[in-house]
Amino acid sequence: MHCAWQTTRKSGYADDQLQCPVPATRPLLGLLHAALLLSILLQACSCVQARQPDVDSVAENIPNQAIRRGQLISTGSVTMAELMYEIARQLNASHPEFSMQVHASGSATAPPALTEGTANVGAMSRAMSSAELEQFRQRHGYDLTRIIVAFDAIVIIVNPRNRLTSISLEEIDRVFSASSACPQNLDQHGFSRWDELIQQSETHQPGALAGRSMQRFSRNSASGTYSWFREHALCGGAMAVAVNHMPSHNAIVNAVRHSVNGIGYVGFAHSGYGIKTLPIRMTSDSDQLLLANRDNIVDGSYPLSRQLYLYLNLPPDRDLSPAMRSLLSMLFSTTGEAIIARARLMPLSTSQQQQQLQGIMAASVTTATTRPP
Repeated sequence: MHCAWQTTRKSGYADDQLQCPVPATRPLLGLLHAALLLSILLQACSCVQARQPDVDSVAENIPNQAIRRGQLISTGSVTMAELMYEIARQLNASHPEFSMQVHASGSATAPPALTEGTANVGAMSRAMSSAELEQFRQRHGYDLTRIIVAFDAIVIIVNPRNRLTSISLEEIDRVFSASSACPQNLDQHGFSRWDELIQQSETHQPGALAGRSMQRFSRNSASGTYSWFREHALCGGAMAVAVNHMPSHNAIVNAVRHSVNGIGYVGFAHSGYGIKTLPIRMTSDSDQLLLANRDNIVDGSYPLSRQLYLYLNLPPDRDLSPAMRSLLSMLFSTTGEAIIARARLMPLSTSQQQQQLQGIMAASVTTATTRPP
C-alpha cells in the first residue's frame, strides 16, 4: 500500500492530508495474520464458562437505553473521532446486519458510558484511571478489555510570525502550568510574556512580541488530551488560570493561526494547518531538537508521544459477538491501517497488532476463570 500527501484548500488555508488507497476487500496482514486473528477470536468465544445469547453488552438492571443485539456504540475521544467515524461508516456499509454509532465528546465521557451500559466501546486518548476501572468492575463484576489501536503525539504550536524555533520540556511546563510541578521548575516562576521565553530560548530578540502577553490555548477538562498533557507535560500540575480552554483541536489551531501572541498544544493530526509546530528539547540548554515525525512518535523518542486506546465491554459469560469480531477484524487489517493513516495517526506494526489480539484472548481467559460463579 502506497500513501501520498495531498494538499487541498479548507477555509482559505492549505490542508495537507495523507491519502491512502482503501482496498476493495478487507484482507488481514497476510495469511498468517489472518489465521492468528481467526484463532484468537474463536478461542475468545470458546473460553467462557457459560453460554448466553450473543449480545454486545450490558449487565442486568443498568438504567438508560440498553444496547441492542448486533449494535456497537462508541463514546469518547475527539482526537479519535475521524478514525471512529470512518470505521463505523465502513463497518455499517459492509455489514448491514450490524449498527455502529459514534459519539465524540471527549475521553472523559467514555468511562461513565461504559459503566452505565450506554456504550460498549470507549475511545480514549489517555489510559483510564484506576478509579474509573474500579467503578466498571464494581458495577459489572469483570474488567474492561483494553487494546491499543494507534500511536499519536501532542505538539506545541505557535503563530507562523512567532520567532520561537523550539521549546524545551521545562519551558512547556512554565508556559502552561500554574504550579510548575516538574522537579526542574520547582524554584521557577511561570512565563506570562513572550520576551521572558524567547530571550531564554533564543539568541535573537523577541521583536514584535516584546512585552506582549502570551495567549495560551488548551483543550477543555473533558478531553483526554487535556488530562494526558497535564500528567505528562506538566508533571500533574494545575493548568494556569489565564489559559483559554477550547472545545476542540481545530478551535486551538484557528485561535493560534489568527493570533501572533498565541501558543497551544494539539494532537499531531492537527499540526501544519497554517501554524508552526515547535521541535522539543529535553532540557533548556540542549541543542538536540526532537521532531514530531512518524519514526520518533512510534519509537517513543519524541517526548510527548502517546498511545490511543479502545476499551471494550466483553462480558466473560457471553460469546464475542459477530459485531465486535467484525470491528476487531476491521481495525487490524490493511483497510484499518489505511483509515488510521488517513486520520494522520500511526498504525501498529503487524507484530504489535498480533500482541493486541493475543491480549484479548488472555483477558477473556483470565476474567472467565476468576469471575465468581
